[in-house]
Amino acid sequence: MARQPVFEHARVIGALARNLQQALAASGCVLCDASGAERSAAELIAHAHRIAGLLKQADAGAHEPVHLVINNRPLDIGSLLGIWLAGAVAVPIHATAVEATRELLAAKTAARFLIDGDEIERLAEKPPAPRALLSGAALVIFTSGTTGTPKGAVLGHDALAGKIAVLKSLLGLKVDDTVLVPLQLNFIFGLWICLLAIECGSRIVLLAKFSADAAGKWLDDGATVLGAVPTMLRTLLAGPVPQAANLRMILAGGEVMTPSLNEGISRIWPHAGIFDLYGSTETGSCDFSLTPSEQISGRGSIGHPTRGVKFRITASDGRKARPASWRSIRPTACSDISTIPA
Repeated sequence: MARQPVFEHARVIGALARNLQQALAASGCVLCDASGAERSAAELIAHAHRIAGLLKQADAGAHEPVHLVINNRPLDIGSLLGIWLAGAVAVPIHATAVEATRELLAAKTAARFLIDGDEIERLAEKPPAPRALLSGAALVIFTSGTTGTPKGAVLGHDALAGKIAVLKSLLGLKVDDTVLVPLQLNFIFGLWICLLAIECGSRIVLLAKFSADAAGKWLDDGATVLGAVPTMLRTLLAGPVPQAANLRMILAGGEVMTPSLNEGISRIWPHAGIFDLYGSTETGSCDFSLTPSEQISGRGSIGHPTRGVKFRITASDGRKARPASWRSIRPTACSDISTIPA
């Protein structure tokens, strides 16, 4: 591989950028799109350095927000790395976002640049005012949550890299895994699964849009790990059910998994261990986990806190809940749980 340039902003390159670049270089993992077209690790690294070079030429500043168009293309991961190598902060925006949404987010971030595939587009001339909150940040992920109004959750390099290290130990992805990701990478769930899989050297399949047919095809073709929200899992079980003979692990999150869905998956795919994951965008996701060995005894709960997470539970009157009520944390009570990564 040709020697890559060294950028002025090397001093602000964060942990996620270092980890991602090292993992791509060491593992040689492959990312595929829904058609099966592959991008090698070397191609993604080369693309990342090209994007970083474009941002350097445009005089992008350290910790400056840069919009990134996401369409679940393998190159989107290379673009993400490129933004980080330039010392900037990535703001993922889905390719189908309407113009009004793009303008709203541009007004909130004051971003000057947008990356889409191989192209850089200038959105504004004036550099955004420095914001202390973005120092050391990797991502600003806009999520509407329960408010209906998009708000930007700022995720730091160190915090998210630490979360991925915890998940690496907890989930045990393997080099010979094929990880199917029908989740959009502009949201944290799909993104951390992808970053984790790269660190583990796994093969990754990105679906631009979920469908039972597309996901079923890959499951029957040998995918070993599936990341999905329960709605996707219900859809997969509603029609002709994929045999998914090699499926060994399901990473479920994003919404409540009902006991009936859990039971249905366990009956149809008994060989697939379920990790029922609960977390928030603001903390990098997956603050609690119900492991495969706990699926019967813990059905309907969100399991145990992951390593490094502190939590508190408050009663309806705002007071700290009594210890007796901590024994079973149910999804219906999740709005009353605060999690603080240590």
